[in-house]
Amino acid sequence: MSLLAMIAQGPRYGYELRAEFDRRTSARWPLNIGQVYKTLDRLEREGLVEKRSGTDAEGHVFYTVTAAGVAASSVWIQQADPVPTRARDDLAIKVAIAVTLPGVDVTALLRAQRREAITRLQQLTHESGGEPVRTAQDLASRIVSDALLIEAETQLRWLDQVSDRVRDAIARGISLAIPFDTERPRRGRPRANRSTDPTDIPGGKNNDD
Repeated sequence: MSLLAMIAQGPRYGYELRAEFDRRTSARWPLNIGQVYKTLDRLEREGLVEKRSGTDAEGHVFYTVTAAGVAASSVWIQQADPVPTRARDDLAIKVAIAVTLPGVDVTALLRAQRREAITRLQQLTHESGGEPVRTAQDLASRIVSDALLIEAETQLRWLDQVSDRVRDAIARGISLAIPFDTERPRRGRPRANRSTDPTDIPGGKNNDD
């Protein structure tokens, strides 16, 4: 929809849209031109943009917004987006698996990951700089860098919380390793646990935290 919003400001061609997207987002999430034209094709099928007949002197094909496109762009700009949720978090999965496997030095893993998170946070802080916002370009860049900074800070806080939970579990004598289920799963849907009693779930006694 970001491309549609820019086309709503006037006719645009593919490479121009890619350049404007990167410029307005500090190229943090660069688009490849294939993505741009795939999106333009979809917007055209949905009746939100139209392709102009002919090209300019340099061979550029321009897209213009339709009335439906103006309405859709206006709604997108003004309407609140749902809070994004990740389909999966690979780091959380890695840590959860590592914690439950025997022989894994989870403390060392978390320490190394924390160093990586701090390095990332320092890099983003350096890139964002401390210069005041003087132009709209500065403002757009700061908005993007703030989002990335807060995300990095959140990951660091999460790692600290995980470390606290692991230390607490160890101090309470909880065995972190979850034994593998001795009952081989059959093909088809995973076998459902019929009991909600943690002692009836393989490894459940290790998860009372």
